[in-house]
Amino acid sequence: MVIRLVFGLIHGFGFAADLLQMQIPTLRLAELLVGFNLGVEIDQLTLVLATTLLVIGLSRLKFVLPRPIVVDVSAAFLVGLGVFWFVSRSYA
Repeated sequence: MVIRLVFGLIHGFGFAADLLQMQIPTLRLAELLVGFNLGVEIDQLTLVLATTLLVIGLSRLKFVLPRPIVVDVSAAFLVGLGVFWFVSRSYA
């Protein structure tokens, strides 16, 4: 729970800093934030649905990898992607 809290705070501060730099009109701020958050949630649901369908399809084809391999490879990919985004945004 503490890790989620720290990650959320860091992410929120970064997002807030970007919003301040964009100089968004205050009258449209709520509208834009709701639209952004809905877009993020729809993207997350789409990703979860696609992953679920992929796993179901692979399991029906009897193509099942050991769980530790899937977890380690997925985690390594996500960490690498996060580092890439962090570096590209920090030094671009």
